[in-house]
Amino acid sequence: MDHFADIFVDRLREHGVRYAFGIPGGPWIPYMEAMRRREMPFILVANEASAGFMADVCFRLTGTPALCHGTFGPGATNLATGVGCAYLDRSALIAATTEQSDAMRHRVTQMNVDHQALFAPITKWTVRANADTMTSTLDRAVATACEEVPGPVHIGLPVDLNDRNTPRGGRLPDAKATAPPSATAIQAAADLIRQARRPLIAVGLTAARLGLDRSLLQLLDVIPAPVVLTPMAKGLLSETHPSYAGVLFHAGSDRLADITRQADLVIGLGYDPVEFDYEAWLPPVPVVHIDTTAAELSAPYELAALCVGDLDVSLQTLGTMTTLATEWDFDQLARHRDGLNSALRPRSEGFGPSEALDILRATLPSDGILTCDVGAHTHLIGQLWPCLLYTSDAADERG
Repeated sequence: MDHFADIFVDRLREHGVRYAFGIPGGPWIPYMEAMRRREMPFILVANEASAGFMADVCFRLTGTPALCHGTFGPGATNLATGVGCAYLDRSALIAATTEQSDAMRHRVTQMNVDHQALFAPITKWTVRANADTMTSTLDRAVATACEEVPGPVHIGLPVDLNDRNTPRGGRLPDAKATAPPSATAIQAAADLIRQARRPLIAVGLTAARLGLDRSLLQLLDVIPAPVVLTPMAKGLLSETHPSYAGVLFHAGSDRLADITRQADLVIGLGYDPVEFDYEAWLPPVPVVHIDTTAAELSAPYELAALCVGDLDVSLQTLGTMTTLATEWDFDQLARHRDGLNSALRPRSEGFGPSEALDILRATLPSDGILTCDVGAHTHLIGQLWPCLLYTSDAADERG
């Protein structure tokens, strides 16, 4: 038997958690000491919301969840903002909050709010820990956070657990793999794609999150078609690729309608409606949705095929199809790219946004990451900035 805080930190480290973010209160000190002894960084933030944001980005960059913490009441409510962001952006993290003891849990007392009620709508699972089942709770928390679709989980840590002993767990449970799509669903998708003369491919958040650039390139070898990207999928396909058509919902995206309106079928690859519903841009043609989760369409749009399961398996299976003889004019697509780029670079003798981006792009390494705050300028950056955020090498490093 060991102290609760030691088991808590040890088990998270066994699951690959390497970073923690937050603002400590007195009851959190035993956990910080456990981290210090194990050389696990605890990064102090100015506001608990930032702890959630940082844990969110940690998962995006490493593929492994991080820990974020807030104390009673306002610490937890501040943390909820960052956790809610991770929930909508499909990022796995472990959110821990200090809570009142069982004896005080339902009393009216300073800073006492129901943390489980607070986090339930913005997490995949919320639980109040106890000493006897802490190891299995953490195992379930990490598994729940990381399985498709990834997202945050919340663990409430009552203050009276700090001095309790708890048993160590055994070997880590095996990770749950995403099931492959059914052969029937793959066949239905393939049949519709073969019949299309002008298929359009829309690539979204899931494909980017899973780093499926290689599988996408293989698919484009057999389905020569224009590709539009959602903002979160920016970088999955090089802007110089012959199929690249642009980024939806960013500057100049109205020009993408010149391409999308020519399609007779839309293939959504990893297209997660949490970014934008299909209906926000879809031409009036059937949709083949290929993702780890289902999607919905409202009339008059038609969801002609739904292929749900391991996305990489889906792409690789479709990539074995015989090369399609599509009717797309790729010279026109090249002119479209040039026109889009020129429209966002107005002639000026001064120093404008596009010139600033050119200098930054020339200065940063090819895998350099540009960050920006919200505002209209993000739409220009999202369309003009050439990047490969989710390269195969990066995916390999994330494991």
